[in-house]
Amino acid sequence: GRPPEKGRPRRRLESLLEFTSADRFPEALRLFKRREDFKAAVGLLFEKRRPEQVHRLLSDAAESCINASIRRVLTSKPGLQSEPFQLLALGRLGGREFSFQSDLDLVLLVDDENSIASLSDFQPLLQGLRRDLQEITSAGRAFQLDFRLRPEGRHGGEIVPLSAFRSYFRQRADSWELLAYVKARSVLAHRLDIVESGLLQSLLFSQDLDADELDRVRRRKELEIGREAERKLWDLKVGKGGLLDIQFVVQFLQILHQIYNPNLLSALSELRKIGGIGKPGSRTLSEAARVYHRVELVNSLFAPGERHLLSRQPGSHRRLAGFFGFTSEERFMRKVGRLREKVRGVYRGFFPV
Repeated sequence: GRPPEKGRPRRRLESLLEFTSADRFPEALRLFKRREDFKAAVGLLFEKRRPEQVHRLLSDAAESCINASIRRVLTSKPGLQSEPFQLLALGRLGGREFSFQSDLDLVLLVDDENSIASLSDFQPLLQGLRRDLQEITSAGRAFQLDFRLRPEGRHGGEIVPLSAFRSYFRQRADSWELLAYVKARSVLAHRLDIVESGLLQSLLFSQDLDADELDRVRRRKELEIGREAERKLWDLKVGKGGLLDIQFVVQFLQILHQIYNPNLLSALSELRKIGGIGKPGSRTLSEAARVYHRVELVNSLFAPGERHLLSRQPGSHRRLAGFFGFTSEERFMRKVGRLREKVRGVYRGFFPV
């Protein structure tokens, strides 16, 4: 498999595993994860690191754990070493926007046209990942794994044959699924790489998007999951003018302008350069994304159950306001409120009612 970019967390993990016996391997990964989380938290809270830097550190740590686990399986199952497969990351890991409590959204692809193994022969890869990363040990759990973003979702098997992946995207994928796969990134390419070969991009960019369907999906999430009015809060992820507004705009434009870049801020910058989005809109979306990401990172440390949420009760966010450099909580909430309105304005420019 190909090593993740930015080698430092990977090197730290390798030196830790050098002195770890096989039965202590899952504990070593959990210890490593805890240390990397601590480093990232110190960077965020005391070294004033930008959210993107913290995300990158956490993404690299997660990717290093995945690679270590797969390498361990390949050592114990030498028959798989010559077989073509690839692990794609989606969501937060795909975009290198991993946070303290993010799930690992993964898809295991197998090149069934060039493989002599059956799909079930690849089962040890999934079992190894679950054992090493997800099972609860005396040191807790490292990550929650999520394979639901695979084509066909829970109706299809967890191991995805390349031929089925290809035909699904050519014939049946919904517009929102195409958007989700804009964030697909290879975290381990073992004799198969649909990103490097350009297959992923050609599948994404050859489809027509239905803007009305996307807006319906977006509105449903806001109403059914956000429920901001009845919960007396702002949901900075699925609520009005939240991260989902930003992602829908950026990913919609990426497919329209054929820009493959799983990272939100970096894709936004590319879109601005080619004129896919104007400077004011781009500035609004990137500022809001940075504010929402920072709120989420800080809340993950101090109020884990409320990562994306801001209560409307006065006195709830003094610490958060101070962390953003505001002298009063009211000013902080006014700033976030204005950002939400501006983001929704940009969103409506691309998805009119």
